[in-house]
Amino acid sequence: MFHWTVLEARLAGAEADPQVDLLSLVMNLGGRSQRRGLAALLEAGRGHPGLSGARSLERWLGEDDAGLEALRMVWLEWDAPFEGRTPLQLFAIDPRFWGPKDLLVTPRQQAEIAARGYEASFGQAHDPRVIARLEAAIACLPRGSMAIFAASLRPRGKEIDRLFVKIAPQHVPTWLAQIGWPGDLAAARHWLGRVIAPWEPAYLQVEVEASGLTPYLGIEPVQTAGTRSERRERERLLGGLVHDGWVDGEKVRALTAWGGTREVELDGEPAREVRSYHLKCVLEPGPGAARPVTIKGYLGVHYL
Repeated sequence: MFHWTVLEARLAGAEADPQVDLLSLVMNLGGRSQRRGLAALLEAGRGHPGLSGARSLERWLGEDDAGLEALRMVWLEWDAPFEGRTPLQLFAIDPRFWGPKDLLVTPRQQAEIAARGYEASFGQAHDPRVIARLEAAIACLPRGSMAIFAASLRPRGKEIDRLFVKIAPQHVPTWLAQIGWPGDLAAARHWLGRVIAPWEPAYLQVEVEASGLTPYLGIEPVQTAGTRSERRERERLLGGLVHDGWVDGEKVRALTAWGGTREVELDGEPAREVRSYHLKCVLEPGPGAARPVTIKGYLGVHYL
């Protein structure tokens, strides 16, 4: 039932955190019939420890929750070690993402999708202060931007939400200032210029809690699927990070070797396996942090 699977690893030295986290995407882009098919797959996997904590899937794929009908995608992220872990559940809060671009979607509607997803995940209403802050942050996005996903970090023991947005890099400092991001704006500018090519969109993650935003900032370039310009820009970035000692050269070589396509057979039918990767630069200053910046690599695979 997973349409896209991703493995997440820290690109620091081998002596650092060696764990690999697992992310999987479930999509319903085909309406009620596809939702029923996915529900049947979920039922067939009932009792599997990886799915037991993903309560939102059952609500979303069922027939009795009209409030989740606008939801088209759910990412599940299991942090290692996986035993007994409830996954993070990331909800696509803009139906135009991989969907019809002519829909009219308001920040209030997007915040409401996040609220319904939270309720489906944890069986209780979300804090209205968090929902209001999500709505306000979305409303501040400039034209051409998009708020894509929202997720609660409650499975990690934090009453904090993540908001994922797509935004042109030149608009990022203004948007961060407008939403009251309390982090180091100079550091954000530096890493934004280092990670994102000027002609590419920036994918950002900010953290929202009832009292405001945290200093956390995630910066991601587009998924690297094999085009020459994407490969060139990632190799430029990674080469500089290796040179400056931010990441481990052996892990970087493994990451960049991952991409490509090959012909395979799935259930007796020919298919194409597509491998891609992307990077994430996380600014997260805090007490006891040896380094305020973490670089992560994500290995993705899906089938066509």
